[in-house]
Amino acid sequence: MLYSIKGKLIAKKPFACVIRLTMQDGSYLDLELTIPLSTYEKLRGEGEEEKLFVFPAMVKGDLVFYGFKSEEDRLLFSRLIKLIGIGPSLALRLLSGMNAEELLAAISGEDIRALASIKGVGKKRAERLIFELKGKLPEFETEERKERENVEKQAVDALVALGLKPKEAEAAVKKVISATSNLPVEEVIKQALSQIK
Repeated sequence: MLYSIKGKLIAKKPFACVIRLTMQDGSYLDLELTIPLSTYEKLRGEGEEEKLFVFPAMVKGDLVFYGFKSEEDRLLFSRLIKLIGIGPSLALRLLSGMNAEELLAAISGEDIRALASIKGVGKKRAERLIFELKGKLPEFETEERKERENVEKQAVDALVALGLKPKEAEAAVKKVISATSNLPVEEVIKQALSQIK
């Protein structure tokens, strides 16, 4: 299966780009890729060399090549389209609304509101995504992500112990963590409290 390609970016627009693959004899092949917005925003300028991770899929009898800037986005796309009710177009919208890291954080944090805000998802589908995927994507579980989730949980628990409502505590902690990563739990709690006051 085609996994990645490297060539000259000759055209790009939201949701699509064209990569030119030049052969040794000078001939070339222009490959059109369907891409999420999160990939479009990271593409180099037209005429520059670009590498994309590719996932081919059959859509209504046509072979469509989906392109992603990161391996993580490609892998998550391949997992999403296997879920009932999530076809390639909705998986693409999910990865347009968020990159893989943000999407995984929303799923692990059970952030229904963030997922439901993506066009075509809605509350019920967001709940189903969380049910289907939370804790079931071991290939994405890095030590860094586990540590970040642990810090987030400890900070929320501490704020709840101080008298905050769980949802209020979660919102404050997520705001701090999204603005500045790799903070110790004590600093996350401190900054979350200062925001609430």
